[in-house]
Amino acid sequence: MSTKSVVPPPPLTSPVPAIWGQLPPSNRRRLVWLLSEVLARQLVRLSVQTEEVGHESSGCTADAR
Repeated sequence: MSTKSVVPPPPLTSPVPAIWGQLPPSNRRRLVWLLSEVLARQLVRLSVQTEEVGHESSGCTADAR
């Protein structure tokens, strides 16, 4: 069994909260909404891919019997 060492990401070079605070509230809400839409689409795509892999592997098991 191999173990992969997890390397933390490099520190941020600019303070993100300061940039976030400079955005008008309406732009912040829009950005949060857009990011949630992107995340939702990625999760749907990932679940579809996972189902397809599950169906393919169960099909292979049935054929091997």
